[in-house]
Amino acid sequence: DWSPEALSRYFSMARGATGVPALELTKWFDTNYHYLVPELAPDQRFGYTSGTTAAMLAEAVELGIPARAVVLGPLTFLRLAKRTDGAATIDLLDAVLPAYTAWLADLVASGARYLQIDEPALVLDLTAAEIDGYRRAFPRLREAAGDAELTLASYFGSLGPNLEFALGLPVDVVHVDLVRAPQQLASVVEALPDAKGLSLGVVDGRNIWRADLTATVEQLAPVVIALGSDRVQIAPSCSLLH
Repeated sequence: DWSPEALSRYFSMARGATGVPALELTKWFDTNYHYLVPELAPDQRFGYTSGTTAAMLAEAVELGIPARAVVLGPLTFLRLAKRTDGAATIDLLDAVLPAYTAWLADLVASGARYLQIDEPALVLDLTAAEIDGYRRAFPRLREAAGDAELTLASYFGSLGPNLEFALGLPVDVVHVDLVRAPQQLASVVEALPDAKGLSLGVVDGRNIWRADLTATVEQLAPVVIALGSDRVQIAPSCSLLH
């Protein structure tokens, strides 16, 4: 939303305004990038109002570009936010989900055939409430995505103890970071449910150097043999922003 009112609000959050301090700035996981920490009230209300990503997607579709729409997932959004009363942000999951389902539905209506939900919080230690939140949220997100291919993306580490439940979530493809955590490949392949696709993050999204394609082929050839080429996708480890 690039309206004057929205831009004024964005600048106030980032730089502060008269009598209103700027939001806290903290590192995005272990990168050198920073983000503004959302401050959420106990009775926080959420809404899908922008439509910017849907408009950009519709433009790509009109140009014949098979774009993939990527959104930060609700569980990671809440994990990285903070409550003004100090309580757990996961308690606001049911409040934020309608905004997310409206967002995904709008992307599908705008021509999305591929949707990706980034949940890097899956590489962190999760509480029982957060794990339950994933299991409650993703059926609703899956429904909102309709027939679009839905990818769940983790990065910046290994799924570790979150592996089993993450692979069981109702998505079409699961993405894993094999640059930060190459050791997880065998366990991911072994636990992957039948017919679910696997996106392998083998191109380092966090430096400018060329990938060693020979080593990558040697690493992935057994995976393709085991799963079939139709179930394997090759991808950057994370967003190329980094």
